[in-house]
Amino acid sequence: MMTTVLSTSRLLDRYRSRRISILTRSSFEERWVKCINSLSSLNISTFTVFCSEVKSLETLKTFEDLDHRLLAIMSEITLPAGGNAEAYGIIRGAVERAFEVGVDGTVLIDVSSFKRDELLIVLSILGEIHPSYRKINCELLYLEASEMSDDWLSRNTLNVRTVLGYSGDPRQSKKTCVVVMVGHELIRAKDIIDAYEPSKVMIGKGIKAESINPELYSRNEQFYRELKSYYGSSCEEFEFSLLDPIKVKNTLKSLCGNSQYNYVVAPLNNKISCIGAGLFALENQDIQIGYSDVLEYNRKSYSVPGSNVHILSVNEILWVDQKGGVVATPSEEAPSLELEI
Repeated sequence: MMTTVLSTSRLLDRYRSRRISILTRSSFEERWVKCINSLSSLNISTFTVFCSEVKSLETLKTFEDLDHRLLAIMSEITLPAGGNAEAYGIIRGAVERAFEVGVDGTVLIDVSSFKRDELLIVLSILGEIHPSYRKINCELLYLEASEMSDDWLSRNTLNVRTVLGYSGDPRQSKKTCVVVMVGHELIRAKDIIDAYEPSKVMIGKGIKAESINPELYSRNEQFYRELKSYYGSSCEEFEFSLLDPIKVKNTLKSLCGNSQYNYVVAPLNNKISCIGAGLFALENQDIQIGYSDVLEYNRKSYSVPGSNVHILSVNEILWVDQKGGVVATPSEEAPSLELEI
């Protein structure tokens, strides 16, 4: 497993001796503040917060809980809705600026509150980043949720689309297979499946032994059963890890090998498994990743922050192949890694 799990109280010791650049995403969820506040006394070079064009009252309230040391150095960057090319350019610029921390520094990206399409764009940008930046330690942080709403998480699908950078290579001569990694949004999953009008559906749930906690697993299994019952005998079943993105990548690789199909993957569970789906699609450019924009989130009771942070090394999961070799990127003139004085 390429994941380290630490309590928020122990994060400080891990990064205390390093110069840090932090990227995060504001949200109505308190998770983004809890994770970042635990790092507020570090030697922080840059602190960048991606924000929606319009902040809800719940999101504005979370800023009140942000440590004053972080507020003093915070740089807010607005992301347009819809995960379009403009958003890609904005995210890419912010990621590259974060890497100006230098070879002795560390880039931390708290993915806890990113929308899934934004997270996948970040992953794509990291996959294309200049080789000289790969000498810098880069880690993804994911603060788990201890609880999710018993009522609903999102509702009213606006559209279904592929994620920018993950459009695949669909052929009209092939049938379509939709692979759904079920989470806690039943209607959202159904809307994605129906939008693609697939000939085949694969529906997956988290592996019980590799889930965040038993309660969340039970609810995931409930939604999985409901979705499976709706599509009946026309769907195939599978399980996937919620703790290890490399295992997720390998699971999807074993599922999506029939050349008769165009495959669309819909990662609707936690951000760790979403990263695994992204890794799979980046290595297999014919794979699409499907996503749905929704009109409304349950901002008042979406989740309760947990205490454990899952740490993923980008250097290991993305920049080094599983045989230990460095993943190649197109040759470009290397940017300077010297720190500004």
